[in-house]
Formats: sequence, C-alpha cells, structure tokens
Amino acid sequence: MHPIDSNRGGDAIRAPVISIEIRSPDEGALYDSILKAIQAPFKIQDRVQKKRNQILTILEKIGTRQLLLDELNTAISGPLLKQRNFLVALKNLLNEIQMTVFATGTPDARIALAPDQQLESRFEMEELRRWTYGEEFRQLLESFECRLPLREPSELQAPIFAKRIHELTEGYIGEIAELLMRVAVKAIETKKERIDCRLLAELNWKPPLQRRGEARGLHKTLAGPSPTT
Repeated sequence: MHPIDSNRGGDAIRAPVISIEIRSPDEGALYDSILKAIQAPFKIQDRVQKKRNQILTILEKIGTRQLLLDELNTAISGPLLKQRNFLVALKNLLNEIQMTVFATGTPDARIALAPDQQLESRFEMEELRRWTYGEEFRQLLESFECRLPLREPSELQAPIFAKRIHELTEGYIGEIAELLMRVAVKAIETKKERIDCRLLAELNWKPPLQRRGEARGLHKTLAGPSPTT
C-alpha cells in the first residue's frame, strides 16, 4: 500500500516503508540491503561506518517511517562471534533510526534475538499459525484474488477450489502466497487470465509435508548405508 515514489519533482525519492531480507549475520550485508532498497549509490568495499552514516542521512531525507526485516532467523547462521556482532550492529542502527521496525522469520528468529535482551524486548512476538479450512480461509483466498493481476475472476473461494488449495498448502500463509503467485503467472503465460483446477493441477505443486519427506529420503540416499563393523 506504500510503494516507493520516484518523486520526480523533488530532490529525493519518497519511501515510507522499506523492506529487506536478512541473508546472513553480517553488518556490511545488512547495510548493503538497505542501501539497495532505498536506491542509494554505494560501493561494496566501502567501510561499514560510511554505509551506516549514509543510511541514517538518507532515511530521514526520504521520509521512511517503517522498516521491515524478513528472514531474521538467518541471523543465527555462522560463527557465534559474528552473530553477536550483527545483533550489536542491528541494535545500534535501530537506536539511531527511531522508527517502527517489524521482523519476520521462522521460530528460529526468537533464538536469533535471545542473546541480546535489550533487542529482544523491543519486539512483541506474534505467531502466524496455520490456517484451518473454513469460512475465514475462503475469505483469505478472496482477498488474495483481489490482488492477482488477472483479467478474469477465478473464484478461489469456491468450496471445492478452496479445499484443494488448503490441501496443497496445508494452511501456511507463505505457501498460499507462493502457490497463487506461480499459478497466476501460468494463467497469464497461457493467456487464460484466470485460475482453474486444471491449471492448478498442471503446476504439480507438492504439499510441504510431502516435500520434506522427499528431502529426507534424498538425504538418506546420498548419505548411503550406515557402516557396519
């Protein structure tokens, strides 16, 4: 609802909301992601302090009021010292920008914040539970359909259709979004301009539980049989 405005008549873009993805517990990578999101010129080899100062200056100038951090759970990857340094850098940055910050991730995101109690206390934890099939789930699909760039109505909320989507996604909001995005692309590519059960079947989408089972089976196959004595 709040995309970046090029603001051609002004001297800078207007970006009330900035969204980035945390890819690793690396201070420099964090600043690089923010600078890319706000379309600021920078050099990868620049010192982290220079990037940080650049961010603080630009965020105020472009009117940013909210920062969204996705995949915060990746902050627990890498050496422990690197994780701690990243949390310190993140906390210091949040102290400076003084704006609303949202962070999303898997349950490991809680673990990522745990070493720094001050940082952890700034986030009020909310769990996004799996959707159960029912009227509210069908209303959710209806809201998704309103945002799909398709010319024809798909009626995703129809009971049979909605039930099949729930089976394929197991009620995970991320799965629902990804599935509908991919099938919408297919609908555009095939010039159908609507999603139907046949198009959904052609996508060959596998539910999360099935994918995890296949991944475990592949891992066992690659590992080979256990050695015997």
